[in-house]
Amino acid sequence: MASSSSRGSGSPVGSDMPRATYWRIYISSCLLGIINNNGYTLVNAVAADLAFHFGKVNFMSMFTMVLLLGCFGMTMLHSRVAFRFSFKQRIFVTLTFQTVSYGLLALAAILTNPNFGFALSLIGTVLTGFAQAIGE
Repeated sequence: MASSSSRGSGSPVGSDMPRATYWRIYISSCLLGIINNNGYTLVNAVAADLAFHFGKVNFMSMFTMVLLLGCFGMTMLHSRVAFRFSFKQRIFVTLTFQTVSYGLLALAAILTNPNFGFALSLIGTVLTGFAQAIGE
C-alpha cells in the first residue's frame, strides 16, 4: 500500500511546505503574539502607577475599560475592512499602533500636568486596544 503522506519528506504532515519555512513562520507567529499580548499586560500592570502618578486613583479601572472598548471597537471595524489588506500590512499597522502607544505611555509618565498626562495615557491605552484587536 502506497502512502501519499508527507511524513518522510521532512515537512509538516499534510503540507507541501518545506520544514525550514514552517519553523520560520511558527517562530515569527510566536514572537508577534508575545509582542501583541505584551501591550495588554503592560497597560494592566501600570494602570495603578499611572493613576497614582496623575492623582486620579479613583479612575484606575478606566485604563482597563478604555483598553477593552478600543479592542471591541477595532474588532468591529477590523472585521469589516481587514480582508482588503494583506497580512504584512496588518502586521505593520499593529506594530505601529503598539510603538505609538508605548511612546505615548512613556511621554505621559514624564509629564507633570495631571490632566494632559492622564488623557495622553488613555489615548495610548486605546491604541494598545486597537493593536490587540488587529493582532488577534
